[in-house]
Amino acid sequence: GHDISEVLGTSFAPFIHPDDLQRCFDFLNSVIETGEKKSGIEYRVKHRDDSWRWHTSNASSLKDEQGNVEAFIGIARDITDKKKTQLELRKALRELQEAQTQLVQSEKMAALGKLVAGIAHEINSPMGAISSMQNTLSTAVSRLQTTLSEVAPEALEGNRTIQAAFNALNEADRVIGSGADRVTNIVNSLRMFAGLDEAEIKKTDIHEGLDSALTLIHHDLKDRIEIVREYDDLPAIVCHPRKLNQAFLNILMNAAQAIEGNGLITITTFEKDDEFHIAIRDTGVGIKQEDLKSIFDPGFTTKRVGVGTGLGLSICYQVVQQHRGRIEVES
Repeated sequence: GHDISEVLGTSFAPFIHPDDLQRCFDFLNSVIETGEKKSGIEYRVKHRDDSWRWHTSNASSLKDEQGNVEAFIGIARDITDKKKTQLELRKALRELQEAQTQLVQSEKMAALGKLVAGIAHEINSPMGAISSMQNTLSTAVSRLQTTLSEVAPEALEGNRTIQAAFNALNEADRVIGSGADRVTNIVNSLRMFAGLDEAEIKKTDIHEGLDSALTLIHHDLKDRIEIVREYDDLPAIVCHPRKLNQAFLNILMNAAQAIEGNGLITITTFEKDDEFHIAIRDTGVGIKQEDLKSIFDPGFTTKRVGVGTGLGLSICYQVVQQHRGRIEVES
């Protein structure tokens, strides 16, 4: 963009971007010192309109018949459009990778929904029988105990064998009831997590989603990690419950896996400035400072092979973006 008169006989330095200037000097010095042709350097040059254009150059020495270097010649090409195209291609590739990740996850969730539907159906039938028989057992033991106390009170009170038998029956009744409730809660959590029988977008209580995710990873938490719930009184919100539940599960799984031995996970929810906030804090090993900027990138993981795929937090990021929210992290 400059006239020849503006540049002829002047130093190239004022036209080079400050961040690229030293590399250009090093490049030319290597040509001067070796007398060999060099190529491939890329740098920015100031256009007359004050914009920066990308150039790539090569440089060669001109020698006399005796091989002495007399001068140097360089050819520069403007590659700004090429750079712009490369940038657009990289952006398109990144978006394609993110879309692929999202599609794979959607297919997984759809498959999970079908699996959960089948499991729920298969479990509900025997669970109905167990619950029914547990009620029958409880009623029968209660009636038997009442009848014995009426017709043979001395046998009931003075016979340790009979008392031990009733204690065992009552304990069995309690354990069966507790186990049945636990299985029912797990099935309900699975159904809620997979979003069965739900519209894609609906009003939902985010605390239910958090609790269902905790239920699903209970086996990773029990006897090792304490859960502290600091839930505010929040109204239901319009969202994609299935996607939010997936994000909750991924973050809570990460928190549990980051804790070596015993630890604590604290979940805090509150409303501030017309926004809902969900804070999940763990007492795990933390994240290296240099890794923080990459943890939401698809494929990035600090876990050993076979443990992490590098997709969990990337999916969380996408889910939060879809809800027009933001996700932040500090270690």
